[in-house]
Amino acid sequence: MTTYVFGRCSIDQACRELRCDQQSVTVQPRVFDLLFYLIEQRDRAVNKDELQDVVWGTIVTEDALTRAIMKARRVVGDNANDQQVIRTIHGHGYRFIAPVEAQAITVEPGSEKLTETSGLLSVKRWWAWAGVVGIVVATLLVTLFQSSPLEADAGIGVAVLPITNTNNDPELAWAEHGLMQLSSRIIDALPGLDTVSSRTIIQALPDEQLSSPNSVRIATVAEGISQRLGTQAFVAGNLRKQADTYIIDYLLEYDNTNYSGQVKADQASVAAEHLATAVARRILGTPIQNSPKVRALTGNPWINELYARGMAKQLAGDTEGAKTLFKAALDEDSSYFWPAYEYALSLRDTGDRQEAIDRLHNLGNQPGIDAEQLMSVHNALGIAYWRERNFELAAEHYKNGLAAAEQAGDLLGSASLLTNLGILARNQQQHDQARQYIERALLVIERAGAQQGSPYHSLAQIERVLGNINAAQRNYARAAEIFAANGSFRSQSISLRMLGRMTARLGDMKNALNYLQQSHNVAETVNAATEIERAVIYRAWVLDLMEQNQTAPELDNIKATTATDSVASAEAAETAASVSLRAGNFIQARQDANIARSVYIEHEDDVGLLSVNIILAEITAEEGDLDFAAREFEQLINAAQTSNYLFEEIKARLALGELNLQRGDLEKAIELLVSARKMTVNNGDRTLEWQIAPSLGSAYLKQGNIEAATAMAGVVSTAEISTLSGNRFLAQHAFAEGNARTALDLLRHSRDQYQSAWTIEDEAFLNECEQSLDTPVTNVGDI
Repeated sequence: MTTYVFGRCSIDQACRELRCDQQSVTVQPRVFDLLFYLIEQRDRAVNKDELQDVVWGTIVTEDALTRAIMKARRVVGDNANDQQVIRTIHGHGYRFIAPVEAQAITVEPGSEKLTETSGLLSVKRWWAWAGVVGIVVATLLVTLFQSSPLEADAGIGVAVLPITNTNNDPELAWAEHGLMQLSSRIIDALPGLDTVSSRTIIQALPDEQLSSPNSVRIATVAEGISQRLGTQAFVAGNLRKQADTYIIDYLLEYDNTNYSGQVKADQASVAAEHLATAVARRILGTPIQNSPKVRALTGNPWINELYARGMAKQLAGDTEGAKTLFKAALDEDSSYFWPAYEYALSLRDTGDRQEAIDRLHNLGNQPGIDAEQLMSVHNALGIAYWRERNFELAAEHYKNGLAAAEQAGDLLGSASLLTNLGILARNQQQHDQARQYIERALLVIERAGAQQGSPYHSLAQIERVLGNINAAQRNYARAAEIFAANGSFRSQSISLRMLGRMTARLGDMKNALNYLQQSHNVAETVNAATEIERAVIYRAWVLDLMEQNQTAPELDNIKATTATDSVASAEAAETAASVSLRAGNFIQARQDANIARSVYIEHEDDVGLLSVNIILAEITAEEGDLDFAAREFEQLINAAQTSNYLFEEIKARLALGELNLQRGDLEKAIELLVSARKMTVNNGDRTLEWQIAPSLGSAYLKQGNIEAATAMAGVVSTAEISTLSGNRFLAQHAFAEGNARTALDLLRHSRDQYQSAWTIEDEAFLNECEQSLDTPVTNVGDI
């Protein structure tokens, strides 16, 4: 028997097993036979008749063969656009073009030992050693997947683009997105077909004007978003009305082939039904008109139109208008699922949560509900209970939804539910569990051949809380890239903002400010007021780190905009408190910190509460109540350790270390500051290290440990930001080494640059440096 190895995959004839990235991949028997035969005949192009003979043993439609090719491509990571594994030979057939290594494997009688070729033996030996090291990882992967097997052979992805109203008839303004959603929903009901959500399509194509679905334009669209959305087929259409007839001229792009057609009906919603049926039949290649699934959404054209009109309102952001139309559909007949489901969502999103929850429960218990519908109900209930802060019930429904998604073979639905479970676990401080859910979601998305930004952003959030700054930065950058590619610009703005924050913590202030400006610019393009405000807040935060406090007026404006977003107002107040604290305005600092604290308590934001409580304790210390502040810092350190909030723990250790330095307890101060610095070095937080080094260096100077102080001076002098605290320490270090002139120059520069934060103690030290230079140096020989 033979095993063929190509790229990241291998296919074993004897075991009938396909493996990719060392994982067994589920593949349909005919798809396996097709793939294996193409590999065996890789030195030539195989025509379609031959493939039908070998794989099916009978004549099948060309579309059935095309679909099998598509599935074969998908399981090995290939696609119709790229064609790195299976190439289409137009007008003839297909050829396997990836480099292949053939490896013969024999089994000795009475033994399970394998005799392998030398190439495979080296791999086996490597796995023998790696298995000892990687057994924990393997166990984890088994744990992740054994309870929730997912089929890699998902349905063919279809993207229905907006249906253009070519008559520009105001009465049909709803049709562009309404018929798009109606057609998509009908197509999605068919086994073997999966549609991309209309909202995702609209976001991915914000500037596309498909005024006519010609082959060039749709090919451009397909090339631009197919890989991002995991989509193989695209449908575009023009709606026009002639007399009493609605006509949709459509173009379907599938497997590098364009199909055009026309459907007619006496109602627009019925024309959309005919469009969906025609597209599905073309892709699947089998008669479908008798299938019970292939009918209008409800069987009632008027209800279909109400549903389509409601979806058009919803996609436009008019939830109240959508709710009215969905309710009208239910008044006609309340027994149909999707209008009832969308009505429940509109209730949830307009504040009627309890009625929404009751309706969703009733839908979930409705006889005849299928797995996809059940998945949708449980996901919606998870969101509703989350908003009610009933996290236990939210998790229960997400898990039930995940089971339904797996039963339906819905990979992207599974990924979304896994992501929601991960975010929920993170909010409950179950960070390891959260990471496992998100990593599962990313694996599922990869298997679906799609790209989604949300799991990367969520994973970055987990890494940020755990203090893994480099990992957080990478994942925020990846999320921003995918959001931009998918047209999710508000989400892109959020990821860019967080990317700026992580970049600042890594010490790269120039790029941090650049990312924050990008976040601001992207938010402006979609008029996302909250994200514009938060970009300003984070810019102020970075400038505060650099002790450049010129953004206070912008923060004051945002603090007043609680109607836009109370959390943004709290973040602005917290940053303003830090600015005021540094400037010595303790009354204003405490006022702003308390504003932020009350919002964080209301929103149960543990991280925000820890952060602002550190500022309040620092204010208390500056006001002179050192004992109370010390107790506060101890409690904050313990709270941060309990919740595994590394950044807040470091900040509290730094503050307590500085307090002990002020008290004169050098041993305790050095112990705290050394531990804080070690934590920053381990997680790459350069900015915090630059904040710790001056205090630790000053403690070493007071201890008389010039060598250790010199090491800290090296850290401060190589920092990419200049701060008053850093300049103070460098001046102290220079003076201790006898370089009074250097110390004086540093202090004079600092007095000019940091006037508002300049203290009486700073001025006294400057005078001491001046006096030391004015005192004549006595020659030893004159004594």
